[in-house]
This record gives sequence, structure tokens and C-alpha cells, in this order.
Amino acid sequence: MGRPAHQPSVESRAIVWEMTAFGVPQERVARAMGISVDTLAVHYRDELDAATDEAVTQVGKNLFSKALGDGRESMTAAIFFLKTRGKWRETDKQEPGENAGTITIRWEDDRDRPAISSKDGSS
Repeated sequence: MGRPAHQPSVESRAIVWEMTAFGVPQERVARAMGISVDTLAVHYRDELDAATDEAVTQVGKNLFSKALGDGRESMTAAIFFLKTRGKWRETDKQEPGENAGTITIRWEDDRDRPAISSKDGSS
């Protein structure tokens, strides 16, 4: 004789939703609930499908709100938002201006440093 059939409760649904929203893998959610992954999928399909999307939406809403605010926290949020959603990026490429055309070379160790000739051909 096996275990009695699993009966989801309001509390168990809340636990599954929360663990899934936080990014806990389904195998670990099932283990915490004392059920198999298959039983989790059968009884908690709605929670598994919706939790991550709802969590990302809420965090995104909060981040967006902070990015529109003032202060250091808003600057960090705005930079993160623009890098991830606005496709902004940091670059080492120098824009035309005062030091345009200047190349700086740094060696980790002088032993690796090749001989550099000057413009007149001397070493």
C-alpha cells in the first residue's frame, strides 16, 4: 500500500509559489514538499507557471520606479535598467576629442615587453 494521494492546500500552494518565485529548482521544491517532481507538476501547475513571471514583473516594477527617482539608489537602478533593457554598454573605445588617436599599452610584466621602435626607426 502506497502513500495517500497528495492533497494541495492553500498553504502548500503559497509555499510552492514563493519557492518558485525565488528561483528554487522544482526538484528542491518537490523535496521540501515531500512529493515527487511529477506530483508537483500535476498539482501545482498554475503556481509553477505563474510565480516566476509575477516575481519578475514585481521586481521590474520596483526597479523601474527606483530608476525614475532621485539619489544614488536611483542612479544604480537606472544604469542597470539601461544596460539590460536599453542595450547600453560600457566600452574602452575612445570617442574623438582631446586624446583621439592616443594608444596606451600596459604590460603585465616587463619581461614580456617587446622592443618598441621610435618613429625615426631607432630602438
